[in-house]
Amino acid sequence: MQIIAFTGTPGTGKTTLSKEFCKLYNGNYINILDIIKENKLYDTFDKKDDTLDVDINKFINFMIDFIVKKQNLNIECSEFDYLVIDSHLSHFIPNEYIDFVIVCVCDLKILNARLIERNYSKQKIKDNLDSEIFDTIVEEVKEIGHKFTVLNTSKNYIKNSIDQIKDLLKF
Repeated sequence: MQIIAFTGTPGTGKTTLSKEFCKLYNGNYINILDIIKENKLYDTFDKKDDTLDVDINKFINFMIDFIVKKQNLNIECSEFDYLVIDSHLSHFIPNEYIDFVIVCVCDLKILNARLIERNYSKQKIKDNLDSEIFDTIVEEVKEIGHKFTVLNTSKNYIKNSIDQIKDLLKF
């Protein structure tokens, strides 16, 4: 079972792509936000920005254990071909536990519209646009040392993006 992480600034298409990938290619979709909430992997909740302040060390340690357990279960039953992790934090999981990272990026005008549609505060929109402008997540992924690709979701149709991902995973 390959472990694939979808990451990127909120609104860049991670969830849409990762869920569709799982449907088409026998993937086990993992929503990190649910895991963070259920396991209290955060310190505080920022009501103004509707954001959890995640304890990154707790998150990483939890995810390492989670991935190892999933891998052991899959060895026994071979249920899934992929474990697909969806979060703007998924790239923080150490590279020895992740086979490949898909960094979703998006045109700023399109991203801005998506974030407005989500009713994000002006400050939260600015913070996310700044993250995209400065390639924050791409730089973090490089620094961690993941095998990765950057996928621009601005104009790609979902099927085209999924096909690109599948081609990249033939390693």
